[in-house]
Amino acid sequence: MSFPFKVKKIDLTKRYNGSKDSSHGCGCRHDDIKTDGTNYLAKITGKWYVVEFSEMWYGLVTNSIPYITSYQLDYGPDDDGSDWEELYEIIEGDKHE
Repeated sequence: MSFPFKVKKIDLTKRYNGSKDSSHGCGCRHDDIKTDGTNYLAKITGKWYVVEFSEMWYGLVTNSIPYITSYQLDYGPDDDGSDWEELYEIIEGDKHE
């Protein structure tokens, strides 16, 4: 990741369970979250992490949180995702901006 960068807030209320087509399994999805190596700034249970997402058959999961193999987007009390407080896509800027 290079500096400067901008962030774009992801509306976590737009999460949905299941899939919009039959090519995906069930689980938590979000149309604004990319699984192409894009970095995100995530606040989960009061701590900030830089994460990437992968899509598994059971939903979106994070990569690269130290000491945690993955964290599901819908993880939290009663699996409602309430552990997720904020999420921002990190958009790398041009050095000459």
